[in-house]
Amino acid sequence: MELEVDENDLKAAGAELFAEGGRRGIRINGWLIETRRHSILNSSTFQEWEQKLDTSHLPEMVFGENTLILKHLSSGTNIHFNAFDALRGWKQEALPPVEVPAAAKWKFRSKPSQQVILDYDYTFTTPYCGSGTIEIDKDLYEFLMRSYIMNEGETSKETSDIHWEDCKDQIDVVALASKEPILFYDEVVLYEDELADNGVSLLTIKVRVMPSSWFLLLRFWLRVDGVLIRLRETRMHCVFGGSTNPIILRESCWRESTFQALSAVAVRGVLMVEVGSLEFALVIVEDMVVWWIWVMVWCLKVWGWWPFDALMMEFGGRWWWFWEMKKGHPFDSGAYGDPSFISQKLPIIMHKTQKLVISS
Repeated sequence: MELEVDENDLKAAGAELFAEGGRRGIRINGWLIETRRHSILNSSTFQEWEQKLDTSHLPEMVFGENTLILKHLSSGTNIHFNAFDALRGWKQEALPPVEVPAAAKWKFRSKPSQQVILDYDYTFTTPYCGSGTIEIDKDLYEFLMRSYIMNEGETSKETSDIHWEDCKDQIDVVALASKEPILFYDEVVLYEDELADNGVSLLTIKVRVMPSSWFLLLRFWLRVDGVLIRLRETRMHCVFGGSTNPIILRESCWRESTFQALSAVAVRGVLMVEVGSLEFALVIVEDMVVWWIWVMVWCLKVWGWWPFDALMMEFGGRWWWFWEMKKGHPFDSGAYGDPSFISQKLPIIMHKTQKLVISS
């Protein structure tokens, strides 16, 4: 549903919304911010992408014309997000394929000549954190080209790449949590794949613009059912005003864990809270010991020690959860379809912050 914006808020911020065809966006404080949304690639363009990326494998749904563009008008700095560059990052990183449990069983029962060998990362995991260029002024470009012709130097181009610097600054999440009116918001899907009904691989970009700043979140979300959860997020934040040279902070965070590791954490958390002093034994011991503990509790209930009536019901419930977790599926695995929920449970494997100083 499209965000309803108060015209008074737009006027106070000196901002202007626009929408045309598949384009919509906002002009504010020297920035042009727009999103473009279209349908998935048609078959001919799909094949062109396969040739350019030198692959015969692409996600089921590639939104090749979907993009987010943030352009600083006076400097020509252009930050944008698109599926092609993201998939180029996937191709270059070339992670080994993740094997699902069903595939392992199938391989065990099949003859070697009948097995399908996965030689590519079918999860389409990408290290992509955005694309950026600086448009060179037309007069300067013509001057450089004349110099090239006269001096036989290297070829110039009308754009140059931007340079991010590592820093220790952090995005001000407190300021972002303030009740400032949102002037523009949109979410764009770049590509998606359901991994042959074994999970999901999804790359999306969200942007929101307030009177004082803009903020975006690029999120790659992967869930291979029963095996792996992977979350790679890039956040960017730019505050309007403050200095003649705007500064963009970029924070990248990668999180990842197996279902087995998450299950072990879930077992400790639940049994420690509900069973107390038995927690250590229940986490470490094998299934058979847990079974005997359950039988003992049942016998105490039969003998009429009433406090164990409620405990047996509670422990019985946790007992089934324990079996589910032993299979590699945490008891609240239904909530693991929500990356915002699971992000706090996944360990961080990479985190860095960079900044881009825009020269006007």
